[in-house]
Amino acid sequence: MCIFLAYYRNYSTMEDIANKYEISVSTIYDIIKLVEKTLCSCEEFKLPNKQKLKEDEPNIVVIDIAAKKGASEYYSGKKCSNNNKFILQRKFLL
Repeated sequence: MCIFLAYYRNYSTMEDIANKYEISVSTIYDIIKLVEKTLCSCEEFKLPNKQKLKEDEPNIVVIDIAAKKGASEYYSGKKCSNNNKFILQRKFLL
């Protein structure tokens, strides 16, 4: 179970776990698959079916579309081309 939790909770790679416990990666894989299969076969860990999940979904969805305060004061969304005009005029004068 420690190997299974290290793999899923700590996001350790199978190679890291194999080095830590000094066993092969294939053994780590077999242990993880065995624990997964055991947990899936247990009734306490069964997930509800799609129909049950659809019945439990909320009917109201709230979306926040408010603009950020002060954002429009500093940025209009347009590119400023004044600097480009100045650079072009300077190149032609030189």
